[in-house]
Amino acid sequence: PDGQLLVTGSDDGGLIVWDVNRRSPTLVHHVSSCHNGWVLAVRPLYDSRRLVTTGTDRKVHVWQLDQMHSPLHTFQTDGDATAVSTSAHRELKRSCIGTADGWMQVYAMDS
Repeated sequence: PDGQLLVTGSDDGGLIVWDVNRRSPTLVHHVSSCHNGWVLAVRPLYDSRRLVTTGTDRKVHVWQLDQMHSPLHTFQTDGDATAVSTSAHRELKRSCIGTADGWMQVYAMDS
């Protein structure tokens, strides 16, 4: 949200964090196996220190930028739902995941 970092996800499950505040974009973090399959969505949370990723492995990961060696939290989506979008609200501290089969799941983002 502060415009200093760019986070990209790929079809091989990788996740890369770039610092775009420099003259030339600089690699900050690289997670080679963020998901077992495609990364479908990458969204920052309201605090600019955490982000949420969703993938075709039906998992939702919450990452903290200074601890990218493993996710802070992992949620499994229900049934055959594949998470396709995320958002978070500052006051509610919740993340809403929209799924390909029309369901919405809400996860608590409290510490």
